[in-house]
Amino acid sequence: MNKVIRLFCTHEMCALLANILRQYADAAYPRGGSECSQSARESLLMSVDQLLAAWDATSHSSGISKRLRIPMKSAIQYYAQRLEEEEGLPAGHRAAYLLGVLKGEVIDEDGYHAAQQQDRFA
Repeated sequence: MNKVIRLFCTHEMCALLANILRQYADAAYPRGGSECSQSARESLLMSVDQLLAAWDATSHSSGISKRLRIPMKSAIQYYAQRLEEEEGLPAGHRAAYLLGVLKGEVIDEDGYHAAQQQDRFA
C-alpha cells in the first residue's frame, strides 16, 4: 500500500504549500507549548522540508505522507482565513484550488491567479 500522496504542482506552488504548512505549524503549535505540541510542530516542520526536497522537476510533483492529508487541508483553510482577514475579500476560490492538489489535480500559478480573480469578483 502506497503511503505517499503525490502533489502535482510547479515548484513555485510547492513552495507556497510549504509556506502555508509552515505558517499553520506556527499558529497551531506555537513555540513553548506542551511537549506533545512541540513534537507535532517539529514533525510538521520536518514534513515541510521533505515536501520541498522531494519536488521533482521531471514529474512536476512532490509527495507527502498520507498522514498529512488532514493537516494540509487544515493549513490551506487557515491560509484562506488569514487571506480573508488581511485582504477583506473572500478567498474560497483560492482555497478550493489549492485543496485540489490533495485530490490529484495539477496546480500552477496561472490557475491560482485565476482563482484569485474569482475571489476578487465574488
